[in-house]
Amino acid sequence: MGRGVRGCVFGVVLVLGVCLGGVASADEATLTAVEVLYHTNDDDKDHNTELFTTVRDNRGIEVARLDEHFGDDTWDDDEDDGPYGLTIVGRGTWTSMKGGRLVIRIHPQGGRGHDTWKFNVSATLFFSDGERRHAGGRNEYLDQNRQQIEIEII
Repeated sequence: MGRGVRGCVFGVVLVLGVCLGGVASADEATLTAVEVLYHTNDDDKDHNTELFTTVRDNRGIEVARLDEHFGDDTWDDDEDDGPYGLTIVGRGTWTSMKGGRLVIRIHPQGGRGHDTWKFNVSATLFFSDGERRHAGGRNEYLDQNRQQIEIEII
């Protein structure tokens, strides 16, 4: 094989690799927004219980958080709250968010620091290519002894 033919073949392979590598894939889509919706079931969140909502990628790195903590709000029985938009604070991708976690934590403040909150939760993660991932839980509860849960993002 002459020198010119080898160079041509190498050039075609290189161009093909660049072209294929340059095609946007779902793995490269970036997280653009997160929304969370809560529904209180039959035991409210007290007005003096703070709520912390974050999203972590599959390495445990925080990528989004809800800046409002609702420490002055009672969430009554059989009430929807949200959807609330979380602030994006890190880089998330389609791949890094699969198996990540929606983290929900309460901090009861009043009385003896007691509160039981029973709820359903649904979170939607939006990506730059229009795709979505979800996390959700039904019949969840948090109280002064179980102040945090983590729900897998699928």
